[in-house]
Amino acid sequence: MDLLLAASLDEETRPHRRLWFECWQDGVWDDERSQHERYTGWHAVLRDLVLAGVADGSLRCADPDGTAARLVALVDGLALQRLRGVPPMSSEQAVAHVRTALADWTGSSHPTGE
Repeated sequence: MDLLLAASLDEETRPHRRLWFECWQDGVWDDERSQHERYTGWHAVLRDLVLAGVADGSLRCADPDGTAARLVALVDGLALQRLRGVPPMSSEQAVAHVRTALADWTGSSHPTGE
């Protein structure tokens, strides 16, 4: 999960996020199915990571699909805030927000990734 968060919210992925949001905003998609497939895949990756954490005992989660949906929304929302600069937020702060939320939602004992 730490690697995914770092990759999703770091400076290197910023241009990719910008393109994602510009395409999303402008509605430039091959078709509606393409957008559906992207979000289905993103949701599945996060759900599988939550399930892996449940399996290894690092997370408690009765609703992996709901937790994945919240993570998708949170990561996308924080990435958009970072792109717009409102409020000003570093990659580290964005990742800390996600870790804190994940700890609240799953009972993780180390929200800062320690």
